[in-house]
Amino acid sequence: MSEIEGSELLNANAEIPDNSLEAPDNAPLGDADGGSGEALPALNSFIGDDGVFKEGWREEFVKRGAIPEAFAKDQVYAAVKDLPSLMKQLGHQSKLIGKQGKGVDAWKPGEHASQEEWDIYYTALGRPAVAADYKADPPEALKELYDDTTLQPALEALHKAGLTQKQVDAVMALEYQRTEKALADQQTATETAIELAEKTLRDEWGNDFESNNAIATRLVRTVIPAEMQDEFKAAALQSPVLIKALVELGKATLEDSPINTDGQPQTHSVDEEIASLEATKGYATGELKRDNRAEYDRIQARRALLYRKKYPEQK
Repeated sequence: MSEIEGSELLNANAEIPDNSLEAPDNAPLGDADGGSGEALPALNSFIGDDGVFKEGWREEFVKRGAIPEAFAKDQVYAAVKDLPSLMKQLGHQSKLIGKQGKGVDAWKPGEHASQEEWDIYYTALGRPAVAADYKADPPEALKELYDDTTLQPALEALHKAGLTQKQVDAVMALEYQRTEKALADQQTATETAIELAEKTLRDEWGNDFESNNAIATRLVRTVIPAEMQDEFKAAALQSPVLIKALVELGKATLEDSPINTDGQPQTHSVDEEIASLEATKGYATGELKRDNRAEYDRIQARRALLYRKKYPEQK
């Protein structure tokens, strides 16, 4: 090529207008507009003046082909909130690419790495973008124990530690199993304590066990609020000392304030009251015990006390 020809070639390139390589501002990216020719908003309209991406930017970038469809749902974009974070992401990934083939430990963040570097690392390993994305549904029997207030702090800690969903599944399965076993052990211990308390009192009271039990039951149903009775009885049934105290208190209460089956003060003799109690409809046939256990227990307790009065020598 001659000097003149080379010069002409250089001059020809120099004459190309600077703006001839630029696309019009409203030119669509790829075929995102479906070939309709309709102008789409410029991509930079989804980035604020401060560099922060606006809501819906990922969807629009995918639509325009700026993010390939195959990567549209990649969790890595969840960590990108603005241009600076995008640039850091690219820089960190560039370092990781240089370490590929050397094992995970080779591209694991170092001791003084920032939380942002750890977040990128954990995201690359498959950690969800935020702790709220974890699924950790407890078994039906444990839902009251593991509500959102209890679960969320635990999931936040697991997320900070970089656990994937699969790892969280394993951790929470062990946690639920541990809790179920603890509850089962507690139930077994409670049942054992109740059986031991009953045996102790039967041995001590002998034939008076049923009547004393009726007195304690009657007192609980009389003085303990209904919403607290189940919890109170669960505790009392495990303590022979507490049951005996209830019986003594019940005896004093019933003896000081004798009542008829209608709850009114009575002035009858012991024999008359016993006969009245035993004549209560359904008492002798067992229907009262079946249909109104509270009233049956009250009659039983009162009847036992009256027999004690009538036959004080019998213990």
